[in-house]
This record gives sequence, structure tokens and C-alpha cells, in this order.
Amino acid sequence: MAPVRISERDLQRILPGLQLPKRARKTKNTTTENPVREAGHAWLEYHGCDVIRNNTAAGWLFPYVKGKLTFHSHEGRFIRFGKPGSADLLAVSPSGRWVEAEAKSEDGSQSPEQIERQQEVERRGGVYVLFRSVEDLEARKKDILAKEW
Repeated sequence: MAPVRISERDLQRILPGLQLPKRARKTKNTTTENPVREAGHAWLEYHGCDVIRNNTAAGWLFPYVKGKLTFHSHEGRFIRFGKPGSADLLAVSPSGRWVEAEAKSEDGSQSPEQIERQQEVERRGGVYVLFRSVEDLEARKKDILAKEW
């Protein structure tokens, strides 16, 4: 049984009465974090870190039954993946230090889960960096690439 991805809009069109769980709505923030995150990813890799792009999300999976996609709510599964609050970029520095880097736009702010995650990472000896530009990573370069920690 292979999972099939379907948009929320299409799902509502096919099953107009289906109540989907509420999800985070886009804010008025017009700037995107994508270029910031991509630049941060490139910066970490350039400095020898092993980097993973991390996603935290949720969605519906519906099964195929006899070769057809079914949309019955009792057959679909709502799944979550990723650890809530974890940063956009997970990395291991060349010296083996754990690094989490969270990209934010100029007017973006951390969620309560992200603040808790930052405290946990730092308590365990890792480095957590909230960055809005590569300059923020440069400012923490000594911590990220420290030979001894």
C-alpha cells in the first residue's frame, strides 16, 4: 500500500464534510526564511559540518484499496514527523559537536517549543544558533567549530 499525497484543498473538495485538524496559518510575514536557511546550510557545509535539513510537520495518509485511492476518514491516518521545536538545520561539526541552526526572517521569532529545544541542546553541550543571516553564523563560528568543548 503506497501512500499518496493530496492537498488539503483537494481533500476538502472531494470530502466537503471532512473536518481536518487545525494547522498553523501563514502570518503577515512577507519575507521568507528559505534563502536564509539555504545560505546557512551552505555556510555550515563550507566549514566542514555534516548538515541535515530538518522538517517537522504532519499530514494525512490515505491507502490504496484494490488499486484505487480511498478517502474514507476511517481509513486515513494522521501522522506527525520530526521533533517539535527542533531547528531547521541539524549538523555535526568537524570536531564532533552537535549543532542546531534555526533560520528566521528579519521579523520571525522562536516558538515556545523552539526555545525549550534551544535550552535542551545547550544544556547537553551542543550549540544552538538562531540566525537571520550568514553574519550571525560567522559571529558564532568559534563556538560551532571549536576543537575543544
